[in-house]
Amino acid sequence: MKQRPGMITHFVGEDEVMVIPTEGETLNRVLSLNGSGGYVWNLLETERTFDELVSLLVEEYGITDAEARSDLAEFIKTVIDYVQID
Repeated sequence: MKQRPGMITHFVGEDEVMVIPTEGETLNRVLSLNGSGGYVWNLLETERTFDELVSLLVEEYGITDAEARSDLAEFIKTVIDYVQID
């Protein structure tokens, strides 16, 4: 998985990231991500596997593997529906 080109990432404070598409039909929408969502979004600047992301979330946030998998799956569904990742 990796961010698709054509997105502007704007940081608002310490815990929020705004992802703004610059092309396509979602141009007029903004996706707001919390701290962990912003963390994952930034990780997706380079190609990552699902399992790599899970491991990084477990390490960064001290959550269980099952929690990380569940949260990451939900995050990916939201992001794919909104801005799409490859």
